[in-house]
Amino acid sequence: MARTEASWRTRWERRDGQSDDTVFAQVGAQPPEMVTDPVRGNNIPFGPPASGRQVELSVMARTSEWKLVYTPGRETNELYNLREDPWELQNRFAHAADQPRVEELLRSLLDWRLGTHQ
Repeated sequence: MARTEASWRTRWERRDGQSDDTVFAQVGAQPPEMVTDPVRGNNIPFGPPASGRQVELSVMARTSEWKLVYTPGRETNELYNLREDPWELQNRFAHAADQPRVEELLRSLLDWRLGTHQ
């Protein structure tokens, strides 16, 4: 059977439609300015200027009760008690009573990193 150009075309009648570039347009809303600023090349007002060369890496350790998010070189890190605070709203990293937990989870991250040679 010879293949013709029409054999791969859609068999439905063509209808002109409207194409929208954003999810916001699908619901008839305008995107907030902070969403469109980076697309236009503008810096986000609450962050440092983007250079394209700066990458911030975080690592996480988690147990059934605790979650630690650690970013080397950053002053503020995160520790959450997942049983008492499942939405992770209360950062306990700086709480003196939780420092043994912070040290334990940081040690587990270090052991993991040394074990994977990364």
